[in-house]
Amino acid sequence: MLSKILKNIIGIIIFLIIVFITLFILFKHLTTKSFYEETGRTEVEGLREKTEIFKDNFGVPHIVAGNENDIYFALGYIHAQDRMWQMDISRRVAEGKLSEIFGYEVVEYDKLFRTIGINKISEKLYTELSPKSKEILEQYTNGINAFLNKRIKQLPLEFDVLDYKPEKWKPEHSIMVMRLVGWELTISWYTDFVFGKIAERFGPEMAVDFFPSYPANGPFIVKPKKTTSKISFDTNSTINQPAHQLLKEYSNHIYNESFPIQKKHTTLYDHINSYATPYNNLTSLLESFVDKCLSYNRFIGKDCLSYSSGSNSWVISGKKSETEKPILANDPHLLLSIPSRWYEVHLNRKDIHKNISGFTIPGTPGIAVGCNDNISWGITNLMNDDLDFYLLERDTIVKTNYIYQNKIQRPDSTPELIKVKDIKEEVEFTVWNTELGPIVSELEKTGFSNESRLDPGEKYYLALKWTGEEFSDEILAFYEINNAKNWNEFRSGLKHLGLPALNFIYADNQGNIGYQCAGKIPVRKSNFAYIPQTTENEWVSYMKFEELPASFNPEENYIITANNPPTKEFSDNRTGSKNYISILFEPPYRAERIDSLLSTRNFISVNDFKLIQTDIVSLQAKEFCSYLFEAFSDSNYKSEDTRYVNILKRWDYKFNTSSPAPLLFAQFEIELYKTLFEEKLGTELFKNYIMIKNVPVRTASRILSENTSWLLDIDTNKSKIENRNQILVKSFKNAVTKIKETLKTEDYNKWTWGELHKITMNHPLGVVTALAPILNIGPYEISGSGTTVSNAEYSLQRAFENQNYSVFVGTSMRMIADMSNTGNTITILPPGQSGQPEHPNYSDQMRLWLNGEYKITYTGNDFLKYATYKHLILDPKTGYRNE
Repeated sequence: MLSKILKNIIGIIIFLIIVFITLFILFKHLTTKSFYEETGRTEVEGLREKTEIFKDNFGVPHIVAGNENDIYFALGYIHAQDRMWQMDISRRVAEGKLSEIFGYEVVEYDKLFRTIGINKISEKLYTELSPKSKEILEQYTNGINAFLNKRIKQLPLEFDVLDYKPEKWKPEHSIMVMRLVGWELTISWYTDFVFGKIAERFGPEMAVDFFPSYPANGPFIVKPKKTTSKISFDTNSTINQPAHQLLKEYSNHIYNESFPIQKKHTTLYDHINSYATPYNNLTSLLESFVDKCLSYNRFIGKDCLSYSSGSNSWVISGKKSETEKPILANDPHLLLSIPSRWYEVHLNRKDIHKNISGFTIPGTPGIAVGCNDNISWGITNLMNDDLDFYLLERDTIVKTNYIYQNKIQRPDSTPELIKVKDIKEEVEFTVWNTELGPIVSELEKTGFSNESRLDPGEKYYLALKWTGEEFSDEILAFYEINNAKNWNEFRSGLKHLGLPALNFIYADNQGNIGYQCAGKIPVRKSNFAYIPQTTENEWVSYMKFEELPASFNPEENYIITANNPPTKEFSDNRTGSKNYISILFEPPYRAERIDSLLSTRNFISVNDFKLIQTDIVSLQAKEFCSYLFEAFSDSNYKSEDTRYVNILKRWDYKFNTSSPAPLLFAQFEIELYKTLFEEKLGTELFKNYIMIKNVPVRTASRILSENTSWLLDIDTNKSKIENRNQILVKSFKNAVTKIKETLKTEDYNKWTWGELHKITMNHPLGVVTALAPILNIGPYEISGSGTTVSNAEYSLQRAFENQNYSVFVGTSMRMIADMSNTGNTITILPPGQSGQPEHPNYSDQMRLWLNGEYKITYTGNDFLKYATYKHLILDPKTGYRNE
């Protein structure tokens, strides 16, 4: 009997082992069947001449070709090899075709992007591109499709999971991908909504205190002739008068009544309580549009909007460098996900011994950040306010018509049909367009209306105007940048750039350094542009390229861009400046920190640049703590309170994973914002307000510095007026209590930043439980914060709701280019080059990146001497020659 039971058990075990082995083999087949050939020789339709691809150990391809057409063909081929699913998803988002693969639950996102119109815009733009741009796109597209033709039956895992095959790539798809990047880098659609709600609630005179401003003394990218080292805000109340006046003026146009300021109220609380009623609830027209944008962001893993905000880039001249030649650094801060947004590549024209290398965006043919044999360049987001919502009054007789420039206009209608997976009938809806752009106020809270008519009940439309609707030729821009040999040729290429507006820094092997602001920057009738408005503040033109800020070989011998304003004149519009770019520049702390590490030193080396890029000191923490220490200087506070304050007093302001101080400061920061803003805004509007972190950070910095804002004066219980010190002390005590509750210990030696501050590289399909271990990478503890040079930003919303400090945004890649040795580029790309799960290059750079380490990419004509490579030869297919 026992023997029989034993036999049965052994049989079951053997069966389970067989099942496990079978599943393992099936899993390996699904994840590796799409692994492409990296060595050998293969024939490809579309090439003119033999083209070689050498891949180093990190999967960086070195494309060697004898003509320009084959270079772009091979780039398209190699992008498709490593990132085909990523490319296909990007163009599906932009084209409004996600429902074809995900089903009905994402129909609202397809309607959203078809309303924005990236698909139609891109199709129109393609017809207007330069002949050179069309030629590049055609060759790049041919390369993508050549790969698909060869490997259509051996596609990556994601295509199997979703059970579909990619469509043939079109040149227009690359434009869609680039316009989608431009859309993702704008946040004005959200801030206009939030600032508009605040203006409705508090009125123009008081709402301005919620709006961020920039320190009067900078730092600025182009330094004024005379600067002071101390960062300060102008406390003269008249500095805000132009913004007050403009906000009041446009509020009076938009709303039925202005916000009355009456001096008879004894406290500011009474004042707000009496008059904080919405004018006409204008922003309700925007709620469904904003809701869908946020829902889409959550769908693709973007829980906060700061993913578009940050980047660092700086350059020093040979007068400050150890090599006596310029050194340039760049580390864009974007959503950290897998696959990476970037793809590193080296292009070698063997016929003319020419090299271009750097980082591309899969789906597009240009190198966005990189270097060639003569120059190097880096980019940061300009933070351009490139989008506005305009209020259009509807005709009282024919309700679907609207009034524009004193004329009755009929909106254009475009019927759209959306194919949905597993549903026979296509979803119908209509996009309505005005002279200013698409109507975005006809969206229901739970989705878009499927009806082709407009709601006759509303008195107004809200139309979206965006620079992405305008013509610009980014293909030509980056082609000329990639091939530039000097400053003038470099700037000539930038003239073609429209979207996104960027800061470019430059270095060349002749010892020159430079900065140029580039992109389409709207000129409005007034400089006020950060709430929904009437057409009286319509765009009248764009700033001319020659008028945009620039600098060449500055006397400081270095240039820093960290999403700070280009110049004081372009800083913001609170002073009434007509050179309005944005109100949304990043806080000054990263730029200040980099400046402090460059300004007083000479003989700076590449290793010094590495240390700066991985620096985790927060000057924001130093500033806010100085106010906190002053608040606790009173000896009346309990020893227990000062014990926790002393943690911060002993701190060097480094956001190390092993330290308790960063966690204590981060929680104190949240509690401070709650005390300053939540008690006035209410919880929901407060959560909206802190979604873009630079807004509360900059506003709180100004409030604490000036110590005069009415936001300091109101207690939650409405029973007393508080001062700055009381607010700081209360916020700190609340922070200590919250950490004790979260970590369930009062022993601060067990409080560490890394306990809560972690990074997981999430794949879009990693939300599926069974796929998460295969597709996602992490979690890992990570140093830094949102205001350190080594950026590691978390969502303030999540931290507010449940003390979740998981990192979403960070240094998406790092590059250092030493112009004394243009054949070596120092880079790191987390988590890796390949988009294929289980591939050796899927996540092989992750640990290096976390540890602040780098690799060398050899990019000279003799690159083969310095590393080992996998060698793939692409031959033109016999009997076929692409002319």
